[in-house]
Amino acid sequence: MHSSQEAIELAKSLFKKMPWESQLRPLLKYYDYEVHLGVEKTLNPLMEDFQKDEMKSRTFLLIFKKIYDELLLCGNRTVQIFKLDDDSIDHIKKASKEIFILDSPEKESFPYYLDEETLELSDEKAKLIHLIEDGDLLTFYFSSNRKITERIRLEPTLNDENEEIFTFLSKFDKVTAYRNLSRQYIDIVNIDLSKKILDIRIDATDISNKKDIDSILESIKNEFKEVSKCSLETFRNKVNFFKSIDELYNDNKTGRVVEISFTTDDGYIHHEKDRGRNASGDVRTSLFHEGGREKTEIDPFKISKRWSDNFNKESISYEFELTLNSKYRDLSNSSITLLDHLIVKMASKKSNYDKIIDLVS
Repeated sequence: MHSSQEAIELAKSLFKKMPWESQLRPLLKYYDYEVHLGVEKTLNPLMEDFQKDEMKSRTFLLIFKKIYDELLLCGNRTVQIFKLDDDSIDHIKKASKEIFILDSPEKESFPYYLDEETLELSDEKAKLIHLIEDGDLLTFYFSSNRKITERIRLEPTLNDENEEIFTFLSKFDKVTAYRNLSRQYIDIVNIDLSKKILDIRIDATDISNKKDIDSILESIKNEFKEVSKCSLETFRNKVNFFKSIDELYNDNKTGRVVEISFTTDDGYIHHEKDRGRNASGDVRTSLFHEGGREKTEIDPFKISKRWSDNFNKESISYEFELTLNSKYRDLSNSSITLLDHLIVKMASKKSNYDKIIDLVS
């Protein structure tokens, strides 16, 4: 791929994946790229520059390609983890040497995302598009074409070039439209042979329905089983994250709790959250929370915790987040409660993701 075209593809994928205000915008400003109001108004002139200037394209690739490669591994992910036995490890190691990846538009464009026109021609089935072996790590990249519903706010000023549309929209205080879209997702199955852990990373964090999460996980598992010829036993030992809710709440050494849901002795349910820009803010240290803890015991069933990191020595800092989202009724379950997935947000470096996985597995 020509460097100008690759820089354009990198920019489109990077702008799609990286949080704008907290990460990408300050990074662009640090490297002296012109930043405008919003993603689209910044991206379009940048891509025009790449078409005109080969050196700008090469510089952009040099700076941001490694950042993007790490972001693709983690970023915003819904995650499920399995512990593997020796037989499964041996089988996967052997099978990985014999896997052949079929040609497809998704394979050709990897590590970048397909444009919408090409995606419309792709089927929805998850398919293996790339495999990396790096020491004790085996990373399988799967592409899926999933349907989403996008909500659009229609304002008269956005259509002022068409008088008929402008006049029609001006009759209303607010007009909201919905459209169904196809969107590519790059999901990951990663095996750490030394730790004997397999984790599935769904390329999304906005899926709240457990049935939808389970359906996507199942499709990725089925495709992985097909390409690796592994058995159902591979996914037998699922990690339960429920006990980690208490552990994260009680750990005061690192991270700040930005959201928590819990029940009290008298059966009330409380929700507290603070995702303000103040990186020292922690709901556990608020006067309200501390006062309540003096009078009652609490049982947390949902928690979101953040940690700080930076991109370079000049401290372009950002936060990444872990959420364990159970339900209050799980606290009264007579059987052992299973919380089988976690949510990672804004983890733009591999070390961010690894830290979270080490905490809960």
